[in-house]
Amino acid sequence: MNEVSGIVPYSLVSLNVKENFGVYDIPFLGCDFTTVYPIVVSVIPKESTLFSYFGTDAAIMCEIICSAICHQINWDFLRASVYAYTKKNPEWLKPYNLAVIGSKQLDDMLGTYHKKDNIKAAERAEIVCAVGKWADQYREIREVFLDGQNVLRPQKQVRDSLQKCAAFSSDPEGKKMNLLLQKLNVIPELNGIDCYSRPAIDYHLLRLYLRRGLLYARTKYAVEYISNPGIERKESTVAAVRELCSELLRQISLFTGLSISTINLIEWHVARSVCQRELPDCDLKGDEALWLKPIFNECPFRHTCMACNYSNENLKFVKEPSYRGTSY
Repeated sequence: MNEVSGIVPYSLVSLNVKENFGVYDIPFLGCDFTTVYPIVVSVIPKESTLFSYFGTDAAIMCEIICSAICHQINWDFLRASVYAYTKKNPEWLKPYNLAVIGSKQLDDMLGTYHKKDNIKAAERAEIVCAVGKWADQYREIREVFLDGQNVLRPQKQVRDSLQKCAAFSSDPEGKKMNLLLQKLNVIPELNGIDCYSRPAIDYHLLRLYLRRGLLYARTKYAVEYISNPGIERKESTVAAVRELCSELLRQISLFTGLSISTINLIEWHVARSVCQRELPDCDLKGDEALWLKPIFNECPFRHTCMACNYSNENLKFVKEPSYRGTSY
């Protein structure tokens, strides 16, 4: 069991919860995914904050930290905050400094976040400490991913190395590790590493697939599970729902011929900017959905969305399960 306090230890996926949900087989009658997904790819926003300015090893460490502490905080804000903090104090990225980081430093970095309860400086500091202690065994952090000839190490070797870090091993569905492998791809020396990634399922994707009806409740228990967002759910039960979403994402990737990381990115952007938590913006009226406006005048998935097409408007109000752990 992981001894780092504040980090949830690995817990088994709840098979009981998993059996209460179903996933649609891809393709289904009327499925237009081979047309829609490639079009969305052409307008997908670029990452707003890149760390290449700091050099390869620092950029890798910034990506590791962002992926490790990304739960329940806006991704763009987090990246911008890590960038600004690193530019002001690049030495903070040294493993021996990360290993002793305190909550005050995390609060300095994230203190302007608008959801004060989500800053969780002490919790995130514990995770960053775990990253620092793990990274201290390497002369350069690139050694986790590249061999002596600067060639990508085999996938199993990379994943096994990351699994030794408590920040990643504590995540039952591997969301943080898979997110990291997708984001590292922007670093030129690590180009191609995104093919090592499996689906990274966060709360945005759970909400999206539930509303679209691709993930559906098969039993009364499952209906209750998704109809009461105020009830705190266990790590194992949320992991079960995430595992089903992973299955869906893999099916869509196989059917469309697009990589898992590409489909993952599409779903994440659509969920956070269109199928928003409080109410979906199906007609793309909000500013956050402007990236789709050059080509679309409504949500790209409207024609196959259960909430829009089949008199199931109650699905528009479905939210992801409530969960306060560190792997969401």
